[in-house]
Amino acid sequence: MYHIRRAEVNDYEAIHRIWMQPHVIKWMSFGKMDAKEFRPLYEQFLQDTEIYVVVDDHDGKVVAVRRIGFGKEPLNQHCVGFYSMGVDEHHLRQGHATRLYNYFMELAKKHQPIITRVEFTQSYSNDTAFKVADNRGFIVEARFPEWLYREKNNGVYNLPERFVYQILDSNVAEHIVNSGMRFPNRLPSMKADNDKSIRIVEKSNDF
Repeated sequence: MYHIRRAEVNDYEAIHRIWMQPHVIKWMSFGKMDAKEFRPLYEQFLQDTEIYVVVDDHDGKVVAVRRIGFGKEPLNQHCVGFYSMGVDEHHLRQGHATRLYNYFMELAKKHQPIITRVEFTQSYSNDTAFKVADNRGFIVEARFPEWLYREKNNGVYNLPERFVYQILDSNVAEHIVNSGMRFPNRLPSMKADNDKSIRIVEKSNDF
């Protein structure tokens, strides 16, 4: 059996170890760091978001971790974001991602009507994450291919990822779909030397 709780001070080493494992770190927005290097960033996470862990009742070990962040600015106070999902390599395919999804969705719903929207990003080629989100009714809002450069925190980076969301109020969500209030999700075209355009398409979670 397992239970979910807020992360505690003594969980830091377990959380750091999970997030830095090879199958997890490649999808993270931060690079691989040792425990000392990562500490300042972790402290910032604690200020900006809430960190939850899945604990094995048998031995008390942390086997999965994820962050949830509630919007604080006027423009996103109605939003909640899911971040930094990680499952220990010895506990994969045991339903922990789903367990955290369900728990976080309940947390979001408890904040209604203030919170009306759940959103997060997913790195391309992460087929398992795509499947979990798609099966729970999340809608793709935007796609960023790897060759599209972006700026953040005074740095330039390129990361292939998609933005997904879900409206918590089913009546509002249905109205959006029925009224056609969704923008067409088109990838940009590229120009070739012969002045003919090249269209980029998405196939099998890649470009």
